Amino acid sequence: MLRRRLLIGTTAGIAVVFAVSAAVLYVSIRRTLNAEFDRALAAKARAMAMLVEGDAEGIDFELDEAEPMEFAPGPEAEYYALRSADGSMLARSRSLAEGSLPRFGGPRDVAVFRTVILPDGRPGRLVSLTFLPRPEEPAHLVAEPPVTLVLGRATEALSRTLRRVGATLVGVGIVSVALAAFVLSWVVRRSLAPVDDLTRQIGALNAEDLGTRINVAHLPGELAPVVDRLNELLGRLAATLMRERRFTGDVAHELRTPLAGLRMKLEVAVGRERSAEALHETVAACLEICLHMQRMVENLLHLVRADAGQLETGQDRVNLDELVRARWAPLEGRAVQRNLHVTWSLHSTRPVESDEELVALVIHNVLENAVAHTETGGEVHIATAAEDGAVRLAVRNTGCRIPPGEVDRVFERFWRADASSRPGDAMHCGLGLPLARTVLEQVGGRIDAACTRNGEFTVTVTLPAVQAGRVQR
Repeated sequence: MLRRRLLIGTTAGIAVVFAVSAAVLYVSIRRTLNAEFDRALAAKARAMAMLVEGDAEGIDFELDEAEPMEFAPGPEAEYYALRSADGSMLARSRSLAEGSLPRFGGPRDVAVFRTVILPDGRPGRLVSLTFLPRPEEPAHLVAEPPVTLVLGRATEALSRTLRRVGATLVGVGIVSVALAAFVLSWVVRRSLAPVDDLTRQIGALNAEDLGTRINVAHLPGELAPVVDRLNELLGRLAATLMRERRFTGDVAHELRTPLAGLRMKLEVAVGRERSAEALHETVAACLEICLHMQRMVENLLHLVRADAGQLETGQDRVNLDELVRARWAPLEGRAVQRNLHVTWSLHSTRPVESDEELVALVIHNVLENAVAHTETGGEVHIATAAEDGAVRLAVRNTGCRIPPGEVDRVFERFWRADASSRPGDAMHCGLGLPLARTVLEQVGGRIDAACTRNGEFTVTVTLPAVQAGRVQR
């Protein structure tokens, strides 16, 4: 769920930020406190070093006369040990008794620190300071060898302070993350309210509400593009559903007409005695109706396969002139019967590179459209030519009564102009040119239509030609 993932992800991110920030802050505080502890320890060692005097008779440590309470034995005791250059013990704190502190040092007058376990078992820090004793008589300086003072103090109080700081940071972090999660939950819920509203609007849609559009007026700007695309999708779905319904109705209408004609002829034939010649004419008429229905069904199947992208296409060398002649042969009888005047101008000097069977289907539909829509006694002109790397077939016929602004509608399925504009075939269903365009889109060709004011209708088919020098395999 988006809300849960967003809340968990954001809370986890805040928790990581708090954890990293707390860790950095804790390390910074620890370094600061440790540095302060060491500075205080070094300052005390330097102050004690000022109490060490040297003369010809030896070393005198004034602290021995009135040792502070912190060096007395006890649970909070501190420790010190003063050694000569040869390592012999010059003075020690009462808390050490007969014990000792580790001997270490560094350059003269430079404090050196070490973390150790004190003689009483507590963790602590030692500072070692090597220095020259202060002369008892400043006017008579005596060169004394350096001595080393080692001062030790327990770090329990510092550790307790750091633990409290760490616990405070952890507690503050937990409370802060919990509070941030609560605030984020409210913010996410309020911010995603428009998404919930959009979800309800979408869920309320059904097949009868595809014309409804989702209102973007009260939606955040980030959702507006999504809703716009969704509204566009709804529009396309509504158009597709309407087209499918219209297509189903058109198919039923187109099938009903020939079926009604077939039934009428058969009922007349069986209704009374008829001569053999009359029965032959009836059977021939019924056969013509059946052939028309078969062509329509085949065209429908081709359209369905083309829409589904299931047309198998090949790459053949096709002689367009020969193919046009071959596809005209089945239509020649109808042209003669309707007294059409046909002229030819076939000059496609280059073969076409396409699927021969699909190109034949396109040519048949284009030629049949011309025969069906030319007025009785009209003219049909069929021409081919090769130019610009393509081969074109142009079929022009007279008798066009389609308004110029509606010429492109001839490629709509089942579209028909007024019946007077197609006197040659009352059963022409309007699938030929739409099928031709769909097939040509599959094989890389194109088809165009034009209607002039003097009633000439021209269909132009453009197909890719075989490239010069290419070897056909």
